[in-house]
Amino acid sequence: MKKNVLLLAIALFTAAFNLRPAINTIAPLLENITADLGMNAVAASLLTSIPVLCMGIFSPIAVKAGGKWGIEKIIGLSLWIIGAGTVIRLFAHSATLLLITAFITGIGIALIGPLMSGFIRLHFPAQVPSMIAVYTVALTLGSTVSTWLSIPLQEGFHSWRASLAFWAIIAAVAGGIWWLFVNLQVKKSVHTNSVNTKVKLPWRNGKAWLITISFGLMAILFYSFTAWLPQMIQGMGYTESGKET
Repeated sequence: MKKNVLLLAIALFTAAFNLRPAINTIAPLLENITADLGMNAVAASLLTSIPVLCMGIFSPIAVKAGGKWGIEKIIGLSLWIIGAGTVIRLFAHSATLLLITAFITGIGIALIGPLMSGFIRLHFPAQVPSMIAVYTVALTLGSTVSTWLSIPLQEGFHSWRASLAFWAIIAAVAGGIWWLFVNLQVKKSVHTNSVNTKVKLPWRNGKAWLITISFGLMAILFYSFTAWLPQMIQGMGYTESGKET
C-alpha cells in the first residue's frame, strides 16, 4: 500500500510540474519571438492569455469527461496534449502556428487543473494536506525552473523554438510515468463510483462568487507579471540573462 501511495505521489508531482512551463517559457524569450515572427504586442499577449482563457472555457468539460471516462485517463491524455502542443513549437515559423500551440497546450492544462483536487481526494484520503503541498510545490517548481532555464536553453540550442519545445520531453516523461503508475494500477471501479456524482454549480452562492472573483484577480496579476515583467526588466537596462548593461 505504501509503495502504491509513493508511486501515485510521484505521478502527481510530475503531472503538476507540467502545468506552467508552456506558459512561463514564453516571457523570457518574447523579444526574440516577436522580432523573428514580426508579432505586435497584441498578438504576443495572446501567447500567454490563450491558455488562461482555455482554463476558464474547458474546465467544465474536464469535469464531465472525468466523470465519463475517469479522471486518471483524462489527466494522462492531457499530459500528452500538452506535450504535443509544446513539441509543435519546434516548427513554429509563423505567428499563427505559435498561437495554435498556445491553444493546444491551454486545452491540456485546462483539462488537468480541475481534476487534480478530485484525484488527490480519491487516492490520498488520509494524506490530503500533504498531497496538496506536493501539488503546490510541483506547480511552483515547474513555473520557476522553466522560466529560469528558458534563456540558457536558447543559448545552448541557438534557437528559441528549441528552448520552447524542450519541455515536450518533460511532458512525455510525465505522461509515461502517469500511465505506468496510475492507469495500469488503478482499477476502473475506484473512480467511476466516486466521480460520476452530479454536482450543482453554485450560481446563486455569494461566497462562491466572492472566491471566484478573488482567484480571478490573483490569476490576472500572476499572468500579467508572467507575461510582461521580463520585458519591463529588460527595458530597465538588463539583458535576458539578468546582467545589467
